Amino acid sequence: MGSVQFILMLAVFAIGATLLLVSLAVLLFILWRRPAQPESKPLDLIIDVASLDASGPSGEVPQLTYLGKPVRLAAIVVAPVGRSGTIPEADRLLDAVDQLIPGLVDVISIDHPVVKFWPGQLSTHGFAHVFFRNVKLPGERGIGSPWSSVAGKFKAGGQQYLAGLLCSAGQPNDLSEVAVDDNEQWARVLEVRRS
Repeated sequence: MGSVQFILMLAVFAIGATLLLVSLAVLLFILWRRPAQPESKPLDLIIDVASLDASGPSGEVPQLTYLGKPVRLAAIVVAPVGRSGTIPEADRLLDAVDQLIPGLVDVISIDHPVVKFWPGQLSTHGFAHVFFRNVKLPGERGIGSPWSSVAGKFKAGGQQYLAGLLCSAGQPNDLSEVAVDDNEQWARVLEVRRS
């Protein structure tokens, strides 16, 4: 075998090895390339209070009261505790809401509030702040307007949940925002009157 043939064989081998390496690199790039993650849309937690009907309670019973003042339930937000928490099925959710404030399910059927389910919240104390920030009352936290709100955690059926309620008295008043930590505090702020 002559030196020319040897050089040609080396050239063919070098070209073949280069093509093999390039093909392998392209194949690895295709296999390891991660698909582009779709941009996650920020969750829309805002309830635009200005767009809601500010009328007060209908006068029908049962009727919701906020610190003794009759109000109409304009919106309700429910969220599970913790990122892995879930909202129960409809019938269990109705039971849970009725344990929050006995008779609240009946008020919901009369007032027809906006209902939203938020994702799980890591902090039960932080939920109220997130609710108040996304359900912004006019003026100084609702004082001097028809609007008021209450938010916090509650227990039902051995589980913990988070809830926020937006209410309208129909006329300006001195009600505001209240954060609650347990069912007893909910009962001191909100009550369903049946007569």
